[in-house]
Amino acid sequence: MPTESGSPDEHQLAEAYVLYYGGAKDQQWAFVEVTELVWHHPDRAWPVILEAVALAPNDAVLGNIGASAIEDLFTHHGDMFANRVETEARDNEPFRKALAHAWIQRYVSEDVWEQLRKVYRDLDN
Repeated sequence: MPTESGSPDEHQLAEAYVLYYGGAKDQQWAFVEVTELVWHHPDRAWPVILEAVALAPNDAVLGNIGASAIEDLFTHHGDMFANRVETEARDNEPFRKALAHAWIQRYVSEDVWEQLRKVYRDLDN
C-alpha cells in the first residue's frame, strides 16, 4: 500500500516485489520499480533488496530475487557493492540463497571477483 505521497515505502515495495515473484502478477509494478531503482538509484535499491530477501517465503522467491535484482545490481554497479554483498552473505543465510542464483562474475572486475570468489565457493558447501 502506497504512503500518503502515493509512493510505496521500502517495506511496501519489497512486499509487493515478493508477492510478484510469488505469482501475484498484478504486482508487476513493483518489479518495474525495483528494476528502475537498481539501474538508477542503487543505494536506494539495496535496502529494498534486503527487505525482499527477508520477506521471501521460500527458496524459489529467493532465487528469483537473486537472478533479477541482485544480478542486475552487479550488472550496473558491481564494483561499488562488493563489500556490502560479501558482508551480507557472511551473516544472512537467505541472502546467500538468493546470491547463489546471481551470475555476477561477468559483471565485475577481476579484483572484485577475486574478493567474492570465496563467497561463491562457500555457497557450494
